[in-house]
Amino acid sequence: MTTKVLKSSSKKAPEIRFPEFSDEWNYRKLSDLLSESKKRNADLKFGKDKVLSVSGEYGIVNQIEHLGRSYAGVFVHNYHVVENGDVVYTKSPLKANPYGIIKVNKDKPGIVSTLYAVYKVNNESANGAFLDHYFALDENTNRYLRPLVKKGAKNDMKINNDYVLHDRIYVPTVDEQKKISSFLDVVSEYLVLLKKTKTSLENYKKDVVQKVFSQKIRFQDAVGKKFPEWSIINGDEVFKSISNKKHEKDLPILAITQEQGAIPRHLINYKVQVSEKSIAGYKVVAKGDFIISLRSFQGGIEYSEYDGLCSPAYIVLRPKVHINKYFFKFLFKSPAYIGRLISKLEGIRDGKMISFKYFSEAKLQLPSIQEQDKIADFLVSLDAMIESKELQIKKVETWKRGLLQQLFI
Repeated sequence: MTTKVLKSSSKKAPEIRFPEFSDEWNYRKLSDLLSESKKRNADLKFGKDKVLSVSGEYGIVNQIEHLGRSYAGVFVHNYHVVENGDVVYTKSPLKANPYGIIKVNKDKPGIVSTLYAVYKVNNESANGAFLDHYFALDENTNRYLRPLVKKGAKNDMKINNDYVLHDRIYVPTVDEQKKISSFLDVVSEYLVLLKKTKTSLENYKKDVVQKVFSQKIRFQDAVGKKFPEWSIINGDEVFKSISNKKHEKDLPILAITQEQGAIPRHLINYKVQVSEKSIAGYKVVAKGDFIISLRSFQGGIEYSEYDGLCSPAYIVLRPKVHINKYFFKFLFKSPAYIGRLISKLEGIRDGKMISFKYFSEAKLQLPSIQEQDKIADFLVSLDAMIESKELQIKKVETWKRGLLQQLFI
């Protein structure tokens, strides 16, 4: 991506543009660039397996491949046909796009329900990929649709398909549109590659975790010697329950999350208010403790990297023998262990509960401390690779967003 771009001083041109273009951009109705497609699936060329959905993140995708099933009605003969390159507007509000989203179909043809509007691109005045990148910016989509869309009592969209094309956007010549879209396509492809790599690492980790804790994979010591066989013991032989509620110094209140473990609430803008009287009954958590929710157990046991306080509605587990805490962090998140713990739950639906007694009766696998260290080091390194890829994705997404803001008016 070495293409040179120049800053523009014109009010009718974007902040940066390619040096071979200097003409001002035109303020054109979307009806000059698109026309409504009224082609229906009357001949049933496309079945329910070809129904498409429109996703804010993934664009236009096959519904079964993306969501795991088709949500089509009994009859699909009245559905709109969407060819490759067609523009689709979905009249469904999203959090970032309360007036719907506009996407171009970059994949195979299919059909969408009558809740969508489908448009053909006028190739003499527009480039479909340019429009796709333009409306990829939430502020562009919202700014364009806000004056046109009327919301119903049930937050439904009150706008006919033709009226969607009623307003205007700034566009350059088709040649400049193609140049911009080709450049942004490269950035998008790079992002897709990064996300696929991250997904591959995550899937590899899942596979490794399953094989490690089923002992299909065993580690060896520095000279290639096998470690001793794993012990199978009760949870209370390794952990004790901490009920200490005396805390003389100021400690942060911890939020217990499945994504980040136990983390101080102020670090994630957790806004639940707790009275001084309530805090007096909170349990003290030390860095390295594990925490289980007594109520609505969802699986897994959370790990704390912080000293802090947690509600009495949690069990605080503290190791009473020498262990590698990161090994147990991964063990407690493994599907096999979660399954064993869930078998000890009592209650119904969201009220399922667990106690230290039930945790104690769930069998734990205990390798030698040396093998725990080996396993933990390997899985921590995988997590670091996944986190690094996630940070890389966020940086490129931020950079791309900045480009989009400067390449369009």
